Amino acid sequence: MNIPSTLIQSLQWRSALKSFAPISPSAVNIAPILEATRLAPSSFGAQPYDIHVVSNPELKTKLREVSYNQAQVTISLYILQRNASSYI
Repeated sequence: MNIPSTLIQSLQWRSALKSFAPISPSAVNIAPILEATRLAPSSFGAQPYDIHVVSNPELKTKLREVSYNQAQVTISLYILQRNASSYI
């Protein structure tokens, strides 16, 4: 199989974020991110998942406890949690 080099280059740029720029929550519009997720292809076009937006500090603290205590869970403005849909 011949994988295009542009695909490999696109995958190589990514990295894990450990810190975030301090910006106001009002300046962040996550609607386009949620729409892109909704439109993203999935097996059989079923989109067998739900996306939950977590911004509540108490919930993010609980998520951090089960996320190997990663600081970015509590310092990020939002956590997008993907769950299997209950309707499938």
